[in-house]
Amino acid sequence: DLGSGSGRVLFAACMAHNFERSIGIEYIEGLHLTALKNLNRWREHEKRLVPEDGSTVNGTNFEFIVGDISKIPSFSLSPAPNVLFCHATLFDNDLFSCVQLLCENCPPSTFFIMITKPLRTGFRTGIETLSHRQYRMSWGDATVYLQRRMPSEEGWGGR
Repeated sequence: DLGSGSGRVLFAACMAHNFERSIGIEYIEGLHLTALKNLNRWREHEKRLVPEDGSTVNGTNFEFIVGDISKIPSFSLSPAPNVLFCHATLFDNDLFSCVQLLCENCPPSTFFIMITKPLRTGFRTGIETLSHRQYRMSWGDATVYLQRRMPSEEGWGGR
């Protein structure tokens, strides 16, 4: 999650799917600290849900990073993401260009969920839009775009 805020999107995603690893990158330290508090709450809640056989309810390894997306090396996202979420409403052109480049360098079949601003698509980017829809958010209407890095067998070479 690029611009992960308090981590709510990551926790919600992990309630719907058992991801192996979930990473949130947030620039604002106060929001990052809130995400860490929420992670502690998540872990406490998870402890109460442990089945009698001792297995974990959700084995997701959460990682929250405080930093500037444009300065985070892509290798810190290794292994490469399967799904990348970005609420880009307040991202300026320079920051969004960094997001675009990061997404263009993801492996084929990576999915992108973009709020408000879509990634550039086409042959040069290797990204396609699968669908888009407008939703009512707490702060107003926003368009949500589901995009993906084209699979290489469809003629779009990976980088």
